[in-house]
Amino acid sequence: MRSAVVSPLLLLAACAADGPEGVYIDDFPDRSPVLACAVVDIAGPPASVVRLKAVNDSLLAVIADGDREILLLGHDLVARARVRWEEEGPAALVEPVDVELVGDTLLAVADRGRARLSFLDLQGLPRGSLPLGFAPHRVLRDGEAWLVSAVPLAPTHAEILYRVVGEERVGMGIRPVHEAAIQLKALANATVLERARGGRVIVAHQFLVPRSHLLDLPPEGGGAPAIRDVATPLPEGVRSAVGYRPEPPFADEAMRRLLTPVLEASPDAAGGGILYLTRTGRMSGDTWEKALVRVDADMNYLASWIFPVNVGPFAWLPERGEVVAVADDERWYRCPIPAGGGT
Repeated sequence: MRSAVVSPLLLLAACAADGPEGVYIDDFPDRSPVLACAVVDIAGPPASVVRLKAVNDSLLAVIADGDREILLLGHDLVARARVRWEEEGPAALVEPVDVELVGDTLLAVADRGRARLSFLDLQGLPRGSLPLGFAPHRVLRDGEAWLVSAVPLAPTHAEILYRVVGEERVGMGIRPVHEAAIQLKALANATVLERARGGRVIVAHQFLVPRSHLLDLPPEGGGAPAIRDVATPLPEGVRSAVGYRPEPPFADEAMRRLLTPVLEASPDAAGGGILYLTRTGRMSGDTWEKALVRVDADMNYLASWIFPVNVGPFAWLPERGEVVAVADDERWYRCPIPAGGGT
């Protein structure tokens, strides 16, 4: 059921009863320019990239599962460091899914397979670990602590996000989404974790759930965070996927129809919030067309662009005004972001 229009850009619609109303972006293809992306040749391109992110103002981190390497790249995409991980032994990484750079020489790696944060120096030597007691999905440095999002599969897992300080794990108050099938529960509770302007943390669901959680963290030791749930703005073309759930045995074609609100995200100082990757609802060849959406720190829609290629992991380089992305053919692209777009 449609509700009143609150701006000329956004069309609101009723969503799940336990969440905020859905926000859909009208005329998305018309208001979203197609980006001019160019292939980039980089030396020794990493294989099977599972994570690409900016870890500071000058470096990108890449987790390349195919090479068992974590790379630090300059914004010129030249490797500054290559850290190879071991598959066996007490310091081995089993399933690294995210990474942060501590100072200039230490990597903090979220290892889902071992349910811990593992610390490596830039020579790949182990520098300790921090057991979590849950499977991590994303990690973000928070002063002397860590914010770690979880994949809450067990019934005893009652949180999506924890603040980890030494041996202490404190749930941030974001409850998991219930799904009857464990495969769908894992997808529904997978989230991105990004810091917006002013220190706000945005936790947005990647699949099935068109909702984001906005966390304003108190000063250290100041109690629980203030949390506000908001709808994730989505292209009008994906409205029919909201609420869709496939039936077991979950055929590939049925899973391809799942809602994907925020596939990947990157902090965005220009808009004050984040840039995120989503689907437009249209097909491009035999794949879903992808788009980049800019929102502010309250998840209000600001602008959008359409990718001409099927990209996955990406990072936003504000000083260059471009996105660096890896496509499904493992080629790398630079995509300049023009002023305006979707406004």
